[in-house]
Amino acid sequence: MKNFTLFISLIFLAGSAFSQSLKILDAARQNVSNSNTIVTGAINHIIIGQLYVVNDTSATVNFKVKRIENNVLANTENSFCFNGVCNPPSVSISNSAMALSTGDTTVANGFYGEYKPHAVEGSSVITYVVFNADNINDSTYVVMTYQVDYTSISVIDNSKFEFSNPYPNPVISQTRINYNIPVSFSKATLTLRNLIGTKVKEYELSDSQGKLVLDLNDIEEGIYFYSLIVDGNVVLTRKLIRH
Repeated sequence: MKNFTLFISLIFLAGSAFSQSLKILDAARQNVSNSNTIVTGAINHIIIGQLYVVNDTSATVNFKVKRIENNVLANTENSFCFNGVCNPPSVSISNSAMALSTGDTTVANGFYGEYKPHAVEGSSVITYVVFNADNINDSTYVVMTYQVDYTSISVIDNSKFEFSNPYPNPVISQTRINYNIPVSFSKATLTLRNLIGTKVKEYELSDSQGKLVLDLNDIEEGIYFYSLIVDGNVVLTRKLIRH
């Protein structure tokens, strides 16, 4: 595991003491600022860790991105694309800053990570720090786990899938999710993982639409991530809080 640089350590420490003008969203447009998220993909494909940055202030912000390899599997490769430039794996910080107007959100090709498993199964953890180029005390981050296994295949188009947010969320004992899977499938599951990526529960969806009830009485309080997986394709990943 690589050590964080002093620069990044200062950013994390400062982030707890100063307000943050930037917010990070995942591919499902869920807020993952200062938290963890999981992206699952195929062992023989490039896995995209799509992220969006939102300017929550009343002024334009010029920001940059820093990539930190927390724990990366040997013989894999990762990099990031930012502001129209896809950097080589040797580059860990963006050379230029992106200007984001008040209330605006970056577009799909504005910022994302790329992970190449090179036929290596397992998980790699990478942190992406988004910081104000004019004030490094103003920053936010996301810890992204890239999970790779042999059963995963290409990601399918999820634009027609209906999958409600859990209600309630946060949850004390039980929560519910309404869903509609508008494609034929052999197997669909909802997998629940903790912050370090360990699977704690799995629910099989036997019907193409309905209401899924999650009984969480037997798991500890904390933050979890659930993924809808259809025939090996990860359709979406979202956050669930257990109180």
